[in-house]
Amino acid sequence: MKKGQSGIEMVSVLSFIFLASIALLVLLQGASQQGSDEANVLQARNSVKMIAEACDELYYQGGNSEKTVHVFIPQGVERVEIGGVAPGSLGNEVTFKTITSYGKTDVVMMTIPRVSAPAGQAWMDTPGTGLVSLRLKLTRLPAGELAVEITAVN
Repeated sequence: MKKGQSGIEMVSVLSFIFLASIALLVLLQGASQQGSDEANVLQARNSVKMIAEACDELYYQGGNSEKTVHVFIPQGVERVEIGGVAPGSLGNEVTFKTITSYGKTDVVMMTIPRVSAPAGQAWMDTPGTGLVSLRLKLTRLPAGELAVEITAVN
């Protein structure tokens, strides 16, 4: 075997190993991102459920009930909607609008009472806010219907 031939074979083998390593790293990165996305959506689901269940609890307690809950707004949550699409609107749902590597996902939970949140609260529009303390207060609407107002606690 000639020296030149063995050198070319060595370069060929090393090039193949290098390319295979890059392909493996790309696959592992994709799997890692998918796991991160799933964890963020699961955390968003838990937080939405916690808020919705606290609203339902206040509704059943009646009177002038109040409660403070601590929820985690994970990375990937683009926006929080309380009651409906428009800030300050009154509806029966809590929604976390999330962005994953596969696209947008809405995490939604329905509530028994109507819920609302005043416009302009930073925790609702800041992606991945982290831990937030929320004060939930049961109020009576002019028509006599019960509703829960959600505001951030500083």
